[in-house]
Amino acid sequence: MSREEEIRVTALEYVCRSYSNIDDAVEDAFVDGALWSDSHPANPWHSVADGDLPTELKGDCVDMPFIVVCKDGITYSAYYDIEEDEENYCFYDDCGCVLDVDYWLEIPQLPKESEARQ
Repeated sequence: MSREEEIRVTALEYVCRSYSNIDDAVEDAFVDGALWSDSHPANPWHSVADGDLPTELKGDCVDMPFIVVCKDGITYSAYYDIEEDEENYCFYDDCGCVLDVDYWLEIPQLPKESEARQ
């Protein structure tokens, strides 16, 4: 079952409960949803075999916004670009070599200094 299907099934089960006060229902739904989300985190890794590739070209040999796991099990920092004179999109390492990737994830941005202090 995909994460979206899992969320929909759980939401439907939740909605079927009855409440005497709509304010209590909204508050309970928010709290329960947050707790459910914490106990069912989404997997940040994307599978190339599933056709799940980045939606845009991103990075270069200096700015590598992805972590990839290649078919040989080795992990690299990488960027995603188009091959020269080709129509293929590929992950590349810092030397510009094409990587044979199984899984990838985008490195999240660090919080801004003002957000980190809160």
